Amino acid sequence: MAWQRLRHPEHWLDLHAESTVVDLHVHPALKAAWFRKDLRRDNPLDNPLNRLLEVDPAGVSPLTLRTDFPKLVNAGVDVALSTVYALEHDSLNDFVFRVGPIRGIDYQVIRPLLPVFFPRLWRDHINTDYFASITKMMDLLEEEAAQFAGVRVVKDQTALTAALDDGVTALIHAVEGGHCLEGPETRARRERYPERKLPQYPAEDRRVIREELSANLEQLAARGAAYITLTHFYPSALANPVFPYPERIFEVLRRDRWPWLWRDLTQGLELFGRQLIAQMCEHGILIDISHASPTAREQVYDIAEGYDRPVVIASHMGAHSLNPNPYNLRDWEIRWIADHGGVIGVIFSNYILQGHEDTLLGLGQIARTLEHLINVGGSECVALGTDLDGFSNPPDDVIRMDDLNRLTQRLLVETFTGADVHTRRERIGAILGGNALRVLREGWQR
Repeated sequence: MAWQRLRHPEHWLDLHAESTVVDLHVHPALKAAWFRKDLRRDNPLDNPLNRLLEVDPAGVSPLTLRTDFPKLVNAGVDVALSTVYALEHDSLNDFVFRVGPIRGIDYQVIRPLLPVFFPRLWRDHINTDYFASITKMMDLLEEEAAQFAGVRVVKDQTALTAALDDGVTALIHAVEGGHCLEGPETRARRERYPERKLPQYPAEDRRVIREELSANLEQLAARGAAYITLTHFYPSALANPVFPYPERIFEVLRRDRWPWLWRDLTQGLELFGRQLIAQMCEHGILIDISHASPTAREQVYDIAEGYDRPVVIASHMGAHSLNPNPYNLRDWEIRWIADHGGVIGVIFSNYILQGHEDTLLGLGQIARTLEHLINVGGSECVALGTDLDGFSNPPDDVIRMDDLNRLTQRLLVETFTGADVHTRRERIGAILGGNALRVLREGWQR
């Protein structure tokens, strides 16, 4: 009987070890590239420099590394979507430092200090175009993975199967933000027309940008990118975003930018959105709707109706019914993704899942969100997308990747409790990675 099996404390560890574990959204290459973190060693999370540089009110430490290779292996992660992201240049102007008793004065210290204290970050990832930045991140991930026996970068279905058969962690490239497709030609034109939006550019400039974006998308397909998130914190050439920062982040944003940063949620796909989405589908690159405005998401659903395979995922999101943030999926969207064979990765972020960060612990909220997705869309649409190392603030009870089995324990005692043990184990295994692996098999490079 089910209760007899649950008497054994090692049961949840066995379940976690036997399951295929997939994380749809992690950022090991980000901090490795920006801050020279060594992915091949187990980086400690707690040291004096990390504590000194802890960022408030964002609530994150930029120098922690929660998803290095030893942690991924120790966590039993079989597949990790290693997501690269190019720092959007607007953020360097928007974030400021404010001195306590002096009100109304903003000190823009981030941009001038970066070349001094982080020259490599400045040279390779800021004072360059976005596509060059993510290319360097991918190169670094591949170089370090080649020197660590427990992980392997895979770029196609055959290599993925081989990695799973060999028992090593498969790393698959993914891209966060449509802006990452922009190369030197697009950067030059954005600097030439700083006050204009893309549709207002001269026709010849629009043509050059379109060709560059398309060519860079071809390169990402050749490198085996599994998905592209259409947008991030700022509008891209593909789509418009929501504003997903915690509201208290406005304490360190320029006051004159506040009205602009409250996104117009009626803005959807941008000038080249439909064209590049079609090209993504042609190459079997999944469309990730995370960060996209509700209007952009609806437009993507309309486009995706024409395909007989999964083409849309939500790699790291929450449920709007539990936290009415426009970043999160409404129930009808959950059902749409489920009905079209897609998958939703639940983000490990207290703010996104519950709307505040007043508690340090969030494992229960993660389990509650998973349960809501199951109740609305069924167990086959549910997955994990932790966003660890993405400058998000994970709950302290799953603060690093090798804490992940704690979620398995929680799911074992709280979900599918009316079913027999075999069914429960099977369904929890699907949540931990089976569903995500199915979508990769059916949608990636298809």
